[in-house]
Amino acid sequence: MVLGCSAADRRTVGSVFFSPELAPAQARRLHGEGAPVNHFPDGSARVSASRLTWRAGFVLGGRLAEGVRVSYLHHTLVADEGGSAAAGFTEAVEVVVRRVLECTGIRLAPEIDFVGDWPQRLRPAS
Repeated sequence: MVLGCSAADRRTVGSVFFSPELAPAQARRLHGEGAPVNHFPDGSARVSASRLTWRAGFVLGGRLAEGVRVSYLHHTLVADEGGSAAAGFTEAVEVVVRRVLECTGIRLAPEIDFVGDWPQRLRPAS
């Protein structure tokens, strides 16, 4: 993820969100909007979380929380040059999950392992 990145984009927590599985209507709608929807042999369809982040209006380099912003090169989260803390990344994840859900109707699930009560607020309902 960091190959060819400027020094400003090298501080990342890695992949932040799983690529969500889509309902058939969601897959058709996103495909119609030009999103690269991936179809799998088991019949499931997924779209990249980065595409949904872009679709929700987040901009490259945009600040999300104290010390955390969107990368300058792609729609993933990185630590700002001034540093960040776990609380900043947690807040940024919550901001992205909430806005993507509001804009697309799709709830992102974090790949990050949280400590404490964080997963209860961020994980999709079963």
